[in-house]
Amino acid sequence: MKKRLIIIGIIVLLFILGISIVYKNLASSVTTIENVSVEIKEGTLSNRGAAIVITNNSKNNVTFGEDYSIERKILGKWFKMRTKTKDIWFNLVSYEVAPGEKREFEEIWDAWYGRLGKGKYRLIKELNGKRVAVKFEI
Repeated sequence: MKKRLIIIGIIVLLFILGISIVYKNLASSVTTIENVSVEIKEGTLSNRGAAIVITNNSKNNVTFGEDYSIERKILGKWFKMRTKTKDIWFNLVSYEVAPGEKREFEEIWDAWYGRLGKGKYRLIKELNGKRVAVKFEI
């Protein structure tokens, strides 16, 4: 009985260590912005990318850049995914969505993260300095 528990404990420990090797670490928290939504455009999601729509129904402009990250949910916790290369870069530009407007753009994560396997994910964008997530499932 004790040997079985020790073996199960070792297996669980190795599984958790394996997750930490594949994924960077636990993700930090995300928030929402009142009257601003981030969604995946219906019919565009694939394991390689998706069209993202930011809708601004607030009274203020919403600003964001090209950068994003992807996190995966494993055993009920979000983990930052590792990129295929250490040299990941984005153009340092700022986009704006005026009150009452929408902005659509395409994110192709295949280049940085590879094709995503089946699972639960979220794409993180920084809007007005706040980390906002759009969840999706492959």
